Amino acid sequence: MPRLLPSDALEGPPVRARWAAILAIALAATAASTDWIAAWDATRGLVPAATDRHDWDAAGLAAAPALGDTTGLTDGIDDPAGAATARLEAGDVVLDLVWEAPLTLTEVRVETYTDAFGTGHRLAIGMETSTAPGTGCVNASLRAPKTAAGDATALQYCIRADLHEPPGEPTGEWRPLHFFLTQTANLDAAAYTDPPADRANDPTLVDYFGFGFETGNAYDTGLWPNWRSPHWYRDPVCDTDPGIYRSLDDLHLTDRYQDPALHGTGAELTRPGSPAYPVEGRLVLPACTPVANDYFDDATALEPYADITPVPLSSWTEFNASTAEPQPLRTAVAVDVRSCDTGFRTCSSDPTAPADPYHPANSGAVGEWLDELLRTDP
Repeated sequence: MPRLLPSDALEGPPVRARWAAILAIALAATAASTDWIAAWDATRGLVPAATDRHDWDAAGLAAAPALGDTTGLTDGIDDPAGAATARLEAGDVVLDLVWEAPLTLTEVRVETYTDAFGTGHRLAIGMETSTAPGTGCVNASLRAPKTAAGDATALQYCIRADLHEPPGEPTGEWRPLHFFLTQTANLDAAAYTDPPADRANDPTLVDYFGFGFETGNAYDTGLWPNWRSPHWYRDPVCDTDPGIYRSLDDLHLTDRYQDPALHGTGAELTRPGSPAYPVEGRLVLPACTPVANDYFDDATALEPYADITPVPLSSWTEFNASTAEPQPLRTAVAVDVRSCDTGFRTCSSDPTAPADPYHPANSGAVGEWLDELLRTDP
């Protein structure tokens, strides 16, 4: 009987040719589904960063030369003539500082760095003060290499303490005092374009902008945290007006706090006409940039954002206080500003920065500095 098919009809192509075809198909499918930019960024990210860090303690700050000209560095300072000043220099880095009592600067950290995605500079300032009612501010101007010619990162930080009797009429029973810590800061980040005019395409990323405080053990100080503001949520107006700001409830900054009928107004949307400062009407922050309040670390920070215009940040914390005696207080402010040649999430040092903004806090590299400066244990 004759064969219906040739003897080699079912053998197909040689094994090597078949595997080559399978591999080609697999590679084509991989190429179609792979984000090669992300893959390249991941590869570049393996390159270690080159860093140059400088620290000054209280002795180093005391030994630093005073500023001969404080122009542009006295905003918020009640008595510019009596303020302390210092110029700190290290290589190409120049940091000018102006601060006032009751703040005492205890440590300053500055770091410049270059990694696979750009270059940047970090600044953190640690301070000591007390919970005695009053306001203290520090202003800083940092000039770092590779930023736009003549452009400096300008930072102002203020902290205010207020102590109130509980609202309403006395009941005849003991009630704790209401103690408030209010913090404000304003950051004008240096641009990484030269000239810094094309703001729409500026590659500057503010990777960290935040501040914090430490009041110590509540059993020792008699200060028990009760409430904080802000509590971030995305307002529907952000879809059409992303530049809107939020104004925090500031009744505790007035002499009307005792009136219970005025409590409970909450935050409102606004357009600030002036920088943040701890007085009535100026507790402002961006409404559409996620802000994280880390309750246990007493830190407040904006999530990474791109903006080289001045940005304000405000926060307050209410305590139940068992004593009116001033207690020691530690506070700090920190920023991280950098260039970025790819997606901002790739450049960010915050490992917890997903698309979902409802995560605990910005924990970038300089956030660790903030935690270290606030820590009171040995």
